[in-house]
Amino acid sequence: MAMEERLRALEKKIAQMEQELTDLRRSRDPGAAAGPDQRDSYGEGQQLGQESGKPREAAASAPPAQGGYGPKGRTPEGYGQRAGMPPEGYGPGGGPSASPGQEGYGQRAGMPPEGYRPGGGPSASPGQEGYGQRPGVPSAGYGSGGRPPVPPGQDGYGQRPGVSPAGYGSGGRPPVSPGQDGYGQRATMLPEGYGPGGRPPEFSYTPPPPRPPIDWEAVARVWLPRVFIVVLLLGVLWGFSAAIAAGYINEPVRCLLGVIAAAVMYWLGERQIRGGRDALGQVLLGGAVALLMLSGFAAYTLYGLIPAEVAAVYYIGTVALGVYASLRHRSESLMVTAMVAGYLLPFLLIVNEPNLLLSTSYLTVFSVAMLVLSTRFEFRTAYGAAFGLLHLPLMLLSISQLEAERPLFLMAILIQHAALYILTVLYRRDQPSTYRQALLFTGFMVMAGWFYAMYGLQSPGMYGALIGVTALVYAGTAYWSYRQGQAAYAVYAVTAMAGVALWLLHTLQQELLAGALLLQGTAAIVLGLRLRSNLQFYSGLGLYLVGALAVISMPMQQLYSGETVSWVILLATLPVLYGYYVTTRREEASQQPALQLIMWAEGLLMLYFLTRVAQLLSASLTDEGQQLVVSGVWIVYAIAVIVVGMILAKARVRLAGVAFLCLTLLKIVFVDLPGLSTAVRAVLFIALGAAGIVASRLLYKKKE
Repeated sequence: MAMEERLRALEKKIAQMEQELTDLRRSRDPGAAAGPDQRDSYGEGQQLGQESGKPREAAASAPPAQGGYGPKGRTPEGYGQRAGMPPEGYGPGGGPSASPGQEGYGQRAGMPPEGYRPGGGPSASPGQEGYGQRPGVPSAGYGSGGRPPVPPGQDGYGQRPGVSPAGYGSGGRPPVSPGQDGYGQRATMLPEGYGPGGRPPEFSYTPPPPRPPIDWEAVARVWLPRVFIVVLLLGVLWGFSAAIAAGYINEPVRCLLGVIAAAVMYWLGERQIRGGRDALGQVLLGGAVALLMLSGFAAYTLYGLIPAEVAAVYYIGTVALGVYASLRHRSESLMVTAMVAGYLLPFLLIVNEPNLLLSTSYLTVFSVAMLVLSTRFEFRTAYGAAFGLLHLPLMLLSISQLEAERPLFLMAILIQHAALYILTVLYRRDQPSTYRQALLFTGFMVMAGWFYAMYGLQSPGMYGALIGVTALVYAGTAYWSYRQGQAAYAVYAVTAMAGVALWLLHTLQQELLAGALLLQGTAAIVLGLRLRSNLQFYSGLGLYLVGALAVISMPMQQLYSGETVSWVILLATLPVLYGYYVTTRREEASQQPALQLIMWAEGLLMLYFLTRVAQLLSASLTDEGQQLVVSGVWIVYAIAVIVVGMILAKARVRLAGVAFLCLTLLKIVFVDLPGLSTAVRAVLFIALGAAGIVASRLLYKKKE
């Protein structure tokens, strides 16, 4: 009822607004109530308007033609009438209104008589369906268009007419279920990125920018001086040779000319660098240092013009000049050039027998100084050269005197490694360098090689002590670094692990070595998983794989032996590692179904181990007895696997037990059966049949 009252009020308001609009039109244009457009009322003016292509409104408002006036010059009917508006009293469509006394008189034009529906249909009589129903309004419960209401119990019952059910889109589209494409999409709204009309989004391909062409002139600017400085030096040497052969240049003049040429090259190099030509200038500076070294070598070694003390001071000054130039111009290539000259200095001073103490001390101090300077100025290549170039002259010096001077070489190696350790662990801890950390690990392995070369065979105890102490130092460093919250602890832990592995390789016997590697690898893997260090994890995994391969390739000759211990360690650590990995990294483990192969490998390895143990225990029996024992062990093992699967509630474990039971059947039929007597066959088949029935009963019990 409230809805009908609101509709009546709205219709009344609409009627009032239409009446006000009509009054406003009449007040603005008194002739606005003219009748419809009629060709007879317009005369020639209408024809002119139509012929000229003007609309009727223009023709109606134009001044009438001479021949279009009515009798006695009256204006034609409808002249000035607004186009499209019927004359006053006419209904819509131009129909005349009803005269007094006729049906419909007083009825508003265009409105059906009272009681009639829109369209002219009579209203329902009393007693008929729809009687009392407002015209044009559907009955209660009917939808728009006269749709009948939905009976109770059917889909849509209680739904408001004309309104889609909850979740339905416009047009009655059913809602999208969760998980389907478009779920959560607003009805009539296209997915994000779609254009009008449901067109899919267009992905514009932006090609990568073209590679810039190679600037061959820049390449030439860099490499031409490097190549042709060598050509220049060769020309100078040949010129010297020609002048010497002709007798124009004696020995002192030769050396002096070399020094003068080096000074000129140094001056030119400085000038080129000031002019912005850095590549050419650095090459000239490096050539000047090399020429100074050659001049000193000629003066001391070839001609004997200066004593050893003067030659040493000259060489040291030349190397210092090269280092100064490299630091002044921040040139790493100059630093490497000066470094090569510095490491060659002891060999340039050798005449008869080298002074081993002086040479080794100089090389050690020079190496440490170059490491410090390279770290200070962040020269990575020079840092690696300062580490590696020391070992080449030490190897040359140790060829003939390693046995007699082992402590001297040991001190040189330890001092350099201590410098590497301090520069990596303690220097700039807030800005760790991955390059220095990697070089520290490399330095440890090189130092271990020196330890083995000096003491591995002659003094095994000394070698083991050196490796063990170094491993302990790195283990403590890893712990301290971890407590400090530094990510470099993984590098130190891996270094310590490598030291322990080397110590085990040297200390333990061969049959126990594989088990020791397994234990060390297990500890490293667990530590890497716990600390979330991939470097630690994969290093431990590598050690574990080496130990596992060593165990598998080891034949078990005796029951109580190191091989048996190693096998027990392998079988015990494999499920521990699997369980710990699955526990700590559940998401990664769930995405790696291949991890299940680890437990299948565990089952097969256990079967092999039990088979070998059964063979060793039944070695005193006959062949039939051994086969009977081995098959019995297989049957018991299969039943045990099924029981373990029931305890752990793991269907795959139970199925593995069934698979092992079937494997036992195949073994008995195809391997054991041809060589067994009837009595042994009976025992085996009875035992196997009983085992199958027991397994079936266990599986039924699990189902219940």
